[in-house]
Parts: sequence; structure tokens; C-alpha cells
Amino acid sequence: MTDYRNEILLQMQAQTIGEDVIVSVMQQGFRDIHTTVYAAFRQAGIEHALERTMLFLARGMLCNISMSLDLPELMKIDE
Repeated sequence: MTDYRNEILLQMQAQTIGEDVIVSVMQQGFRDIHTTVYAAFRQAGIEHALERTMLFLARGMLCNISMSLDLPELMKIDE
């Protein structure tokens, strides 16, 4: 993430821009990512693939927020 910090921040900003063309590109990009991850999880036989896809994408977004706010504790998992 440190190697691509600027790109991640740009992507996060693009998610908030309301211009139609940018919204359209961001929607298609997220659809493509969702479809790719879901297909990979299904192909791997992962149970509850749709829910696991949502969690995977949500954790990725949390990683971005954690990095942008310099809050690594958001990513700690206590098991």
C-alpha cells in the first residue's frame, strides 16, 4: 500500500465525485471487481461466496481508510 498510496487516495476521492462520467467508470470498476472476486470464490468452492465477496471488498476499503488516516489499529484482528 505504501508504494501506491497516491493511487489509493485518488481512487478514494473518485468514489465521492458526482460527475456522471466518473460515477459510471467507478460503478463499472466496482462491478468488475465484485464479479471477479465472486467468480474466484465460487470456483474455489468457498462457502457463502457472495457474503465472503462482500466482506473481502469491505475489508479492502477499510484498509484504504486505515492507510489514509494513518490508523493501523483499524486493521488489527484479535482472535
